Amino acid sequence: MKIGLNPLRVLRLVPLLPVTFVIAACANMQGAGQVAGAVAQAELFTFKHVRLHRDTDGTYDVNIKIVDVCRKTRFTQDQLFETFRNGNYRRTAAGLVESTGSEFPFTFDLLAACNSPGELRFETANLTVPVVDANGNVVFHHPHGVDADLSGGGVLDINIGDFHFHVYNSAHVKAPGPMTLDRIELPGDSVGGASSDIYTTANIVNPYFVFNVTGIPANPGRVAGEFAFTAKKAPNDDDLLVVWDGEFVLRTDI
Repeated sequence: MKIGLNPLRVLRLVPLLPVTFVIAACANMQGAGQVAGAVAQAELFTFKHVRLHRDTDGTYDVNIKIVDVCRKTRFTQDQLFETFRNGNYRRTAAGLVESTGSEFPFTFDLLAACNSPGELRFETANLTVPVVDANGNVVFHHPHGVDADLSGGGVLDINIGDFHFHVYNSAHVKAPGPMTLDRIELPGDSVGGASSDIYTTANIVNPYFVFNVTGIPANPGRVAGEFAFTAKKAPNDDDLLVVWDGEFVLRTDI
């Protein structure tokens, strides 16, 4: 790589090839330490996604697995978000969501079974960029930025290329737990849209949103968590982006 390239842009061009870490039995404690070190260095940022289209009547005709069959059910946006939050919905024989309908469970696995979701996955190799230093040596930089100022205002900012997550801990403590949404922004071409599009939670009033910090490991400093949310590229756009099974483990000491 030539010096001077923006590593955040280069990151967008790295093939998202999975990296498999094989942990074998070690013959000595030195080998065990090397394996433990490799695991400590490992990073991850991944999620699944689908885009749901709103029909002219203002509803989303969503295919969800019921027992062993995929069936379409018409949801308003509010009904859909309530279903995501509560894990169930009431459906009539005509496929409408009404209080008089039969109750069915909802999970994102049941949604995925009928919608062929996309998956974005960055692992350690995708989160580092080789750079030639002043001595001509190739060193590896981490172009993503993680501002885990959890002890000073409870803020957590994650920036990976054009992916921006801005959340905060309303209790202003450095501890695992649920976070409050400021905004999340994703580049459209990462979720099947146009490269000029930006999908953001800011385009939805009261979006579906879950974000939990699950750990703050040390040596090296890292932050781990899980997330799910909805976003749009414009407030009145007909496409609704649904993201789930979000997971991350990212270094905070670099």
